Parts: sequence; C-alpha cells; structure tokens
Amino acid sequence: MIAAGTAFLLLCGNFLCIFFDGFEEYHSFTSPDGIHTIVIMENVSLISGQVTLYERVNPFLIDLDPKERIITDDGYRPVCAGKYSLVWQGDTVMLSVTNGAGWNETISITLDERR
Repeated sequence: MIAAGTAFLLLCGNFLCIFFDGFEEYHSFTSPDGIHTIVIMENVSLISGQVTLYERVNPFLIDLDPKERIITDDGYRPVCAGKYSLVWQGDTVMLSVTNGAGWNETISITLDERR
C-alpha cells in the first residue's frame, strides 16, 4: 500500500512538472553579414509558452542573459509553426511572432558590436 501511494505521488509530481515546465526547442539564425548569431528558445507548457532571444557569443556558448522574451498563448510555438519574421539591420535584429491568441508581438534588440 505504501509503495502504491509513493508511486502515485511520484507520477502526480511528474505530471505537474510537465504541466508547468514544458519542453524547450532551440533555433539558431545568423545575420546576413555573418557577424552575429542569435538563438531563439521556445519553451512551452500546457498553459503558456515563451519565445526567448539570446545572442551566441562564440561557436560553443550563448549569452545566458536573455536579451528579450515574448509570452505565447497555450503553449504555442510560433517559430516551429513558421509564424515569425526576422529582420536584420546591421547590429539590430527585430523578431516578430504571432502569439497564438490572434495578434503579433515584436521585439527589437541591438547586439554587441565587438564581434
């Protein structure tokens, strides 16, 4: 009885982790001039999602301080769905995505010039 109760509690705990902290997927994009690379992380759960923008600092590392993020509705993945646009202008990149609730959200960041 104790083993069954423990197993049940572990299964419930695992379900809650999946429910509130979903799955991550990464997408990498290089600027047209080849100087900058950004990494977009899509993290979704059953109740929401987010698109987070990072800058790659070298071939092996990304800057762990997120540059910007967009919250999406009901675990929607706009980059996976192809519902995004990416515009590069020198050291500035503008990401626009549909958020799953019927409208677009846009973020714009200026990347480090030292690369």
